[in-house]
Amino acid sequence: MRIRAPSLEWRLTRSRALVTLGCLFVLFTVFALAGCSARIVPPAEPLDPVSVWVLDHGRHSSLLLPAEDGINRYSWGDWQWYAEGVTGITSGLKALFVPSPSALGRQHLPEATDLKTALSRMSVGVAASTELRVEAEAARRLRTSLDARFDDATQRRYNPDYDLLFIADPRPYSLGDNSNRRVGEWLTELGCEIRGNPLLSGWRLADPR
Repeated sequence: MRIRAPSLEWRLTRSRALVTLGCLFVLFTVFALAGCSARIVPPAEPLDPVSVWVLDHGRHSSLLLPAEDGINRYSWGDWQWYAEGVTGITSGLKALFVPSPSALGRQHLPEATDLKTALSRMSVGVAASTELRVEAEAARRLRTSLDARFDDATQRRYNPDYDLLFIADPRPYSLGDNSNRRVGEWLTELGCEIRGNPLLSGWRLADPR
């Protein structure tokens, strides 16, 4: 008996069904974790304080650090999604649930010294911002460390959609290890304490006392 191969229409219908199920699973996961926002406990009394800012872009976060001639914005995410701009449903599901190559992004905002000026020179949306006062030396060390990565990179890619220059990062990206968690790690290097789950970008500032 000859078995007929599935028709093209059947294969397309099955593919759409799988994508729909995947989207529903993503929505369920996000809603289940919606209450898992993280609280930032800044250093109690920095001796030489300087302002840094956490930016909430709705789905991911970035960090603003003072630079010698302005402010630098740093972000981290899936390479295909952020650096290459491939933002389809399939790419999104893959980025969330399959460890994939990641990208470190940087934007330099020359002559910016405060949040208002920095935001006016950014082309990406910002849903909320959180200002923190940390030790100036800690902020300088973190910025120097991140900038050294760009100095050593042999290949860079600019994405105008995010207004960021990207380089490859060796650490794989996934839902459990995303931009918000990376920002949380940077904040820890600045002397902050992170309480709760930084999986989502709903940052809250806690009393350092």
